Amino acid sequence: MGISFVILFPLGAIVIRFLSSFLPVPTRLHYSTQMFTLAMVTASVGLGIWLSQGAQFTSFHQYFGIIIFALLYVQLFFGWYHHHRFVKDQPTSRRWFTHTHLFLGRGLLICGLVNCGFGLRLAGCAWKYSVIWWGVTGGLIVVYVVVSVVSMRWRKKGTGEPFGTARGPGFSPERYKVAEAYELSQSPESSRGGSPGRM
Repeated sequence: MGISFVILFPLGAIVIRFLSSFLPVPTRLHYSTQMFTLAMVTASVGLGIWLSQGAQFTSFHQYFGIIIFALLYVQLFFGWYHHHRFVKDQPTSRRWFTHTHLFLGRGLLICGLVNCGFGLRLAGCAWKYSVIWWGVTGGLIVVYVVVSVVSMRWRKKGTGEPFGTARGPGFSPERYKVAEAYELSQSPESSRGGSPGRM
C-alpha cells in the first residue's frame, strides 16, 4: 500500500500532468500505471482484511481506508469518462467531470498518504514514526504545489506544449490523440472571436 501511494499513483499523475509534452503516449502510460496500482491497492485491502480477522473494523485507519478504497473506483470511473468525452468531443477547456477527476485524485492521494501514518500505528509502531511519516507527506504536498504553480506559469508564457483549439489551426487527429492531457490553449483566432476552421 505504501508503494502504491508513495511511488506508483504519484508517478502516474506526474506522467500526464508534467510529462505529456515529452512522452509519445502519455495517456496510455497514465491509465496503465494507475490501473496496475489500483490492482495492487485492491490486493492490499484484501490482505489487510484477512490479516485483521476478528478485528476488521476497530480503528480509524480501517474505516478511513475503506472509504478511500471505494472512492478510488469512483475516480476510475471519472478518469474513463473524461477520456471518453475528450476523444468524442475534442473540447477546448476542462469540464466538470475533468475537474472532478483531477481534484478527487489529488485528494485521494493525500488521504492515502495520511492514512498510511495511521496504519503504522495499527501495526504497533511508535507515534513518532507516524509523525515523521506525516511530516514527509506534508513536505511532498508543498513540493507538488510549488511545481504545479511553476508549471502553470511556464505554460502561460507559451513555452509549454500548445495543444491548440479543437478543430482549429493547431489541431491534427494524431497530435490530439497523443496529447490527451487536461489543458488546451485557445488559438489566437479563437481568442479574437474568429471561428476556428477545420483541417
